[in-house]
Amino acid sequence: MEINTINGENYVVFQIIGNFDQHGAMYLRNVLINEYLIGETVPAEMPHVIFDFTQIDSISSSGIGLLASLQRTFNKSNKLLSLAKIPHSLQQILKVANLIGVFTIYKNIEEAVADKRPEN
Repeated sequence: MEINTINGENYVVFQIIGNFDQHGAMYLRNVLINEYLIGETVPAEMPHVIFDFTQIDSISSSGIGLLASLQRTFNKSNKLLSLAKIPHSLQQILKVANLIGVFTIYKNIEEAVADKRPEN
């Protein structure tokens, strides 16, 4: 798995490329902790993180587990975590796992970036 990062004024986009499996989830977690200081909380200067799944090949339970854990962390920190361009197969997995309503999902990056939801 590879990760491309786009830093905007009030957001960061992580483009996930390849297989988001156990190794990919560990790699992403390390990047978030070590480079972006996202651990138990989310830094104040990072109000919106967007995961772009345009180039994802597959996702495992480890990848879904990491996303769910991150969503809890973002909720607790009153920050916005968004998913964009998720493939139909991932949508189906989220529906079966009863997680589709847990995430803020957008059709594309532009819609996600445009969400200027105020912090709670």
